[in-house]
Amino acid sequence: MVRFCTGLFFFFSCFGFFWIFSDRLIDFSFGKSDGNHPDSYILTGKITSKESGRPIESVGIHVDGIFTGVSTDRFGTYYLTLTPGFHRVVFRHISNIPVFTQISLYENGVVNLQLIEKAFELEGVVVMSDEPDRNVRNPITGVTKLTTAELRAIPAFLGEADIFKGLQLLPGVSSVGEGTSGINVRGAKADQNLLLMNEVLVLSSNHALGFLSGFNTDVTENFTLYKGNLPANFGGRAGSALNILMRPGSKESWQGQVGVGTSNGKILLEGPILEDKVSVIFGGRLSNVNWLLGQARDLDIQNSKLNFYDGYLGVNWDLGKGHQLEANTLVTGDEFQFSDQFGYEWANRISSLRYKGILGENISLTGLLADGNFDNAFFDPEGVEAAKVKNGMRYQQGKASATWANDKLALTGGMEGIYYQGKPERIAPFDETSAVQVEQVGKERGLELSGFLTLEYELGENTGFVGGLRYSTYSQLGSDTVYQYNPNGPSARMKSAEKLLSRRGR
Repeated sequence: MVRFCTGLFFFFSCFGFFWIFSDRLIDFSFGKSDGNHPDSYILTGKITSKESGRPIESVGIHVDGIFTGVSTDRFGTYYLTLTPGFHRVVFRHISNIPVFTQISLYENGVVNLQLIEKAFELEGVVVMSDEPDRNVRNPITGVTKLTTAELRAIPAFLGEADIFKGLQLLPGVSSVGEGTSGINVRGAKADQNLLLMNEVLVLSSNHALGFLSGFNTDVTENFTLYKGNLPANFGGRAGSALNILMRPGSKESWQGQVGVGTSNGKILLEGPILEDKVSVIFGGRLSNVNWLLGQARDLDIQNSKLNFYDGYLGVNWDLGKGHQLEANTLVTGDEFQFSDQFGYEWANRISSLRYKGILGENISLTGLLADGNFDNAFFDPEGVEAAKVKNGMRYQQGKASATWANDKLALTGGMEGIYYQGKPERIAPFDETSAVQVEQVGKERGLELSGFLTLEYELGENTGFVGGLRYSTYSQLGSDTVYQYNPNGPSARMKSAEKLLSRRGR
């Protein structure tokens, strides 16, 4: 009795299901029922998308209320063996509206169908890299993080969004002064600010006497300023640390833009080299600000010239399974001459290769190799003493760190090394009319090594602990000449005489 009721319920359930969708049934008829028929016939066909026309794979086929175990292949085709007679056949796919058919099969038949895609309505999901209240919950105080989009909302000087102009609007940050480069952070001097690009040391970062930044905001993603407690993985400065992250190029499609502004013209090009694997981005700027100098009433300013340029090239390679490789190069340069009185020029290049990988559920690894080159020159273009003084710095940087973290505890440890090669300081005549003699002074070479360890522990929902330790050493390399004064020499006797005369003058 129980089996009979269950079977009856299944029969009416199936019959009722088909009856509900009877207004969407499609009838097919193949052959006639008269005459003798073999035990089976073949039903085949192709299932495609009505919107795109592409074949649909894995469409399930249900015959008379039972899944036959047959589904379409990657070409959208199917193959069924059915007994002669009347059958109800349903074609189902998770992303499409099912199609219900009634087929009278008395010879081999072909049924091709087009399925309509379902319209899914999903609730919006917002994924954030940081908590919305991280600025007040972060145990490391004095940390400010801004995106390029937020920076562009700030009124810009000469129509160009600028990182350092935006920083000067933050509490505790002030300008060194117009016509100079650098910022003061909580009273610290400009030379105590650590500037990094993707954690690579940057020695010069400004254009046009400090009026513009050397970083093109079209290729930057965000920047983080540490103006309070510096993390142990950043060292070498006592005032602040600014880490500027450059954005990867688009991995979906090629795109670009060209523009001309008040101070410069620029170009941006980005796109995939290998779709969803390798992307490239290039951004460049070239100054056109000299026309502004020509509008000045002062003749010296009219005869001055100011040129600058910068270019960034970045390649991002997704190695798969949480591993990523980045290669980038930043090139910047300036040339300024005030009438025929004085001038300067400098060029800066930074190249780096960075690896980021997830080695396990709780462990991540970061490795960095970088090479930097900075050249600087100051010149006096007029007169018998017209001369140019050159110097610079070449350096190589290597850094490796690993992080272990769970829900409560995060440990980060690593090592960093920077090899400095000071370029000789050289004075030479500016042109053929100068009487200045060529002189050159050698510069030192040095190696900075450091190790660091940081710990972050969440004691509770509103309580946390952060600790850090960094140990650094600096070694001068190569031979050097050190001058020492002879206590009984002429220089010492002269200083004693000067002190005596100063006392008598009182």
